[in-house]
Amino acid sequence: MSFPAVLGLLLAALAIAFVLYPLARPGRPQPGEEPRDELALRRAAIYREVLDLEFDRKLGKLSEADYRTSSAALLQRAAALLEQAAVAEQELDARLEQEIAAARVAVDRRRRDGATERGGDGSSRTAGRA
Repeated sequence: MSFPAVLGLLLAALAIAFVLYPLARPGRPQPGEEPRDELALRRAAIYREVLDLEFDRKLGKLSEADYRTSSAALLQRAAALLEQAAVAEQELDARLEQEIAAARVAVDRRRRDGATERGGDGSSRTAGRA
């Protein structure tokens, strides 16, 4: 096979992979359900922006006042993301506690129903048997 043919096949494979990648990756969260990892990624991006601002200030591209104003605004956004993550975690904890409580009620109900069918002493109560 010639070099242009191999290069063409390679480019075609890359194009196919580029087109199919969005279909193969995991599903996106529903609107309003932003995973905690996404919040952490957004927070990390904000921290990188603060570091970039600090670098620009050290290079003299940014005044001290502009640096403080911009940095404070970015850090407020990061704090808001932390608050969102905490609220999301509390909501998740509450849902889990509800599910655990419902499962415990179901288990207790089954135990009670099973005890009444067998009788309090464990003997079987079936009609027609002596």
